[in-house]
Amino acid sequence: MPSIFLCHASEDKAIVEPIQLALASAGCEVFYDEQSLPPGGDYQARISAAVNNCTLFVFIASSASIAAGKFTLTELKFARERWPSPISRVLPVIIDRLEPRDLPTYLQAATVLTVSGSAAAEVRSAVESMLRELRRKQLRRWTPVLALAMGSVGLTLSIAVWQGDKKELKPGDQPPSTESHEREKAMKEALDLLNSGKIEQAVPAFEYVIRIDPRNSRAYSYLGYALQVSGRLEEAIAADRRAIELDGMNVMAHWNLGDALYGKGDYEGSASSHRRALEISPNYTNAYYGLGNALTKLGRADEAKLAYEKARDPSKR
Repeated sequence: MPSIFLCHASEDKAIVEPIQLALASAGCEVFYDEQSLPPGGDYQARISAAVNNCTLFVFIASSASIAAGKFTLTELKFARERWPSPISRVLPVIIDRLEPRDLPTYLQAATVLTVSGSAAAEVRSAVESMLRELRRKQLRRWTPVLALAMGSVGLTLSIAVWQGDKKELKPGDQPPSTESHEREKAMKEALDLLNSGKIEQAVPAFEYVIRIDPRNSRAYSYLGYALQVSGRLEEAIAADRRAIELDGMNVMAHWNLGDALYGKGDYEGSASSHRRALEISPNYTNAYYGLGNALTKLGRADEAKLAYEKARDPSKR
């Protein structure tokens, strides 16, 4: 069941209640108020845990919710720590006379929904669209490849589960060794955990992959991502750097490192890592957003604006 964190100011409760009901009727678990938060612990820790475990973060933007000192901005900070780029994970919803330019910079980088009719119906529709896109992205990441090859021993079935590792047995080839099969199985299981949002289980799963396949750069980069989402930034940085040592062209590792360094306040290092990711893959949209965020923190507004423009418009890259 997808989980939605519905961030709103108490002043907007009358508008937000129908939105909560609409999302719940769409089959979503909604973190809406203190009663729907995980039990135990202090309030701020419970909020942080709820944000770290949600599928999407919906920010109800109003004059009340963006006012200085409001706890909604703390909740937004937790969302930003989890997703340095808000694209596909954060939905800002304007319910009063605010303009998108009035929103916090982080929210401006996302697609903003300005309610024009029924807030409940429009938010539900937008959330359902985002969830469908997330599912499509997960499916695209896995491309089973079935290849039939006739050899001296008859029919051989070869399945490669990850794009970029598509291997096909040819007549006369030997089937994969048990050791190779174990590595592939462990990697798939770890990725399944990560893609389903089970971050706490994904971390030891990727650590196991690395134990049996210590030169697997991709495993280190995914471990770095999982550690970063868990808030373990120092460990994430170490994992990302090891991934880069093993494969300097691992674009995900450079992007991860940029986001983790951003979380540590190393904005120069963050910008440098995102630039390296873009050197390797000039169409890596998330790296443009990451670069823009780092440049914004460095006070280089014009460069940040250009990075955001390139993120939104591929023709400007």
